[in-house]
Amino acid sequence: ALSEDEVRELYDEAREPQPSDSISPDAPTGLKIESKITGSNNVSTVNLSWNEAIDNVGVTGYILYRNGIKIAEVRETNYTDNNLSVGEYYYIVKAYDTSYNLSEESNEVYCDIYLQVFLQT
Repeated sequence: ALSEDEVRELYDEAREPQPSDSISPDAPTGLKIESKITGSNNVSTVNLSWNEAIDNVGVTGYILYRNGIKIAEVRETNYTDNNLSVGEYYYIVKAYDTSYNLSEESNEVYCDIYLQVFLQT
């Protein structure tokens, strides 16, 4: 158990302003499409992964963009994009830290989802 003085010291330390972090993480690298699956209803799923970004304090998460529009924020270095219809899709990812400093864009990956004809016998 902590003494009253130890509790007060921890409380006082927690109240001290933290130094501001103004350094953005490095851009994530190695963005790639791990797999693309299209079902019989022509709805597709794309599985993406990338390498962990580096930051002076620590990366908090990643923002994923499809065709320039933000689609998700995740803490992992992978994402599954579901319910995609026929079309062309471009993906990039950015990292952010606890101060929400955004990194530059990762490499861009391209995915073409096309209409599949399923024959029943």
